Amino acid sequence: MSRIRSWLALVLVCLAPVIVLEGGLRIFRPLPGPPAGAESYHRFLPGWNQSGTPPVDWAYAYGPLNGVSPNTDPVRVNRYGFLYPEERGQRRSAKELCIAVLGGSTVECIALRPENRWPAVLERLLGEALPGRSVAVLNLGISDQGTWTHLANVAQHLPTLAPDLTILMLGANDLIRSRGDYEHLLMGNSVRSMTGPGLFARAKYYVRDEMQLGRYIQKARFGGQPYFSPSHDLLERLPELPSKPSFKPEALDDYENAMVSIAALAQAHGSRVYFTTQPMLWKQENSPEEEAVFWLLKGEYEGRPYRRRPGDSASLLETLNARLLDTCERRGYPCLDLAGSIPRSLGYFYDDVHFNDAGARLVAEQMAEALLASGVIGVGDTASPGSG
Repeated sequence: MSRIRSWLALVLVCLAPVIVLEGGLRIFRPLPGPPAGAESYHRFLPGWNQSGTPPVDWAYAYGPLNGVSPNTDPVRVNRYGFLYPEERGQRRSAKELCIAVLGGSTVECIALRPENRWPAVLERLLGEALPGRSVAVLNLGISDQGTWTHLANVAQHLPTLAPDLTILMLGANDLIRSRGDYEHLLMGNSVRSMTGPGLFARAKYYVRDEMQLGRYIQKARFGGQPYFSPSHDLLERLPELPSKPSFKPEALDDYENAMVSIAALAQAHGSRVYFTTQPMLWKQENSPEEEAVFWLLKGEYEGRPYRRRPGDSASLLETLNARLLDTCERRGYPCLDLAGSIPRSLGYFYDDVHFNDAGARLVAEQMAEALLASGVIGVGDTASPGSG
């Protein structure tokens, strides 16, 4: 019994400084952390609970990013889990042009200042081109979400907004379809854990993200670096994927079916659709400066993590973009090939696929030019509901 008491006393002595320091930091020098999200979220329903229960404001240290103006403002997510101010979901006038933009993080542009995200720039450009007409471009981008979530959002959330036009930027998050074990949209569990299984994973999550000491350690370790530096460093230590990844034919068929369903649902609710391909920085040959910002190349082979070659990832995304263009041509959907027009250089990207300020500006300019030239939107009247 005395030995147990001795061990308990030793544990308390060791923990006392930690408890005192943690309490002091929480009271006097608290660091903002990531949002307190749910422990799991459903893959095929809107992914808002990745960011905590909305509405929520949260802070994140993005670090210095190539071509990105520093953003110190908190991220504000409305009660539906999207970045657009909730009041903008209500038309300010009967003739307001309302556009919803859906996609993953390349639509969300969360590391950019709100005014520099390309949906916001598109709103300003269209407002300037359509004087006297109110324009609302709503950002419905959600990081780490592919067509399965966009399809769910079109079915569940789009009817409440009733936009005249729905723009979709697809591709990057659908690279998961290249996994050899891909089976339709039901691959793996429909519910993913946020903290990982097991006591150790939960303890690691708590220490790293919930404790002030953990946040300060993270800041000291990665301070002054881009937020993706740990993921980039991990990639550097992974072996290269031993075989060239590809898509099963059924995976590409699923991708096309999702596009067709998205278009049909949007049009059934009176919204035109406009697709865009996904631009990228990956090429068959990237410079050392470009490869220094890559972090989205992790893959799996026979249950083990590997690093994909940038050229292989470029080929995968080009395959998805080609399938999108082919589907749009056969089905009569308008589509802007941004992947073919945005230069693959650090002048427009801060990492593998995410736009910097100049890249977001160029996307918005090309999108505005295409919309105005195509007649999809007009002057003085809203888009014709239900037309394709």
